[in-house]
Amino acid sequence: MRRTDLHSHILPSIDCGPDSVQESLEMVRLAAKDGAEVIVATPHFRDVQRRSSSAEIYNLVTGLYARLQRASNERDRSIRLVAGMENRIDPELPDWIDQGKALPLGNTKFVLVSLPFTSYPDFVDEVLGRIRSKRLVPIIAHPERNEILQRRPRMLKRIIQDGALTLATGASFTGGFGPRTRLAAEQFLKRGLLHAVASNMHAPRGVRSPQLTPAFERVKQIAGPDTARDLFETSPDVIIQGHSPDTWIKSAFEPGPRERFSNALRLAASLPSRLRSGER
Repeated sequence: MRRTDLHSHILPSIDCGPDSVQESLEMVRLAAKDGAEVIVATPHFRDVQRRSSSAEIYNLVTGLYARLQRASNERDRSIRLVAGMENRIDPELPDWIDQGKALPLGNTKFVLVSLPFTSYPDFVDEVLGRIRSKRLVPIIAHPERNEILQRRPRMLKRIIQDGALTLATGASFTGGFGPRTRLAAEQFLKRGLLHAVASNMHAPRGVRSPQLTPAFERVKQIAGPDTARDLFETSPDVIIQGHSPDTWIKSAFEPGPRERFSNALRLAASLPSRLRSGER
């Protein structure tokens, strides 16, 4: 299965990603060469509000997609781009979602939420609860980079059991953010506290490049090929399709081995055909 990359900064001149359309297209093409089939553009909320607008995000995604469709390379034309946003945790985040300022991932109920790297504000749990009360599912971006969660993985387990998903950054597994983040990523992986992995690409080259294969190989080495495929392929694909959070995420949050999450993903993947056949 080809990959869905749920976290990327590919839009030009919006945040700390590329400066030009040409650089954006280079990143997309490198991601496609590495196996990406769907890329979700997730610019930083704060930068969108300062420099642009939510409406402009959709326009930029549409424009990039149109450029790819005119390409002579069939692989470029096969790439699907989806609009989203990396939303910083803030007491006002649920209101920004209601106002259409903070965007979910595509047309799904999944909202990418980032925490500070050095703290865990006392309003985090309340804000995540308010998001869930809207029948939305928060996805915590790069939890392995939060210093508090690094020291207290049980906090992350509680966040998951309360109803959130987690999305690690691939470079965390290859040492791109230092040994502490790498150890945290591996610890979370072994404890079954990660649900998907994305590139979080910011540039064509460097630590946050479009390449996910090195991280995939590292995860496969640690946890085996089935878990690697779940994190890099099956889970992101299920999420961007927006398959029935109420049906399958509930199972994923039950404490226990990682196999329970794998079973939940397989259930989600089978939902459309089962519903068409009238099975309940």
